[in-house]
Amino acid sequence: MTEAFTSHVCVGREGETEAIKQMFERDQQGNKIEHPECFIFVPEEARAVSSTDVRRHAAETEEQKIESLQELIDKKMITTDMSLYVLDNEATLYLE
Repeated sequence: MTEAFTSHVCVGREGETEAIKQMFERDQQGNKIEHPECFIFVPEEARAVSSTDVRRHAAETEEQKIESLQELIDKKMITTDMSLYVLDNEATLYLE
């Protein structure tokens, strides 16, 4: 039987990215990360924004989702790549 893995994405908040990256690398070198291939580190920094706000902006229709995510991009709260990731993976991003 093949074991399924969940990808984990880390987006650093402004001013915190380098410290988080260093902690991850230290944990990786110490073999503390069970499946490092499932960890995606996004080097771009986001302004202080909560995942709750991102979810709130992910409205019901596809058009509303795109408009809301574009608003976050315009405010420099997320990058275009981050918004595309949210759209492409929204079904599996959040725990219920």
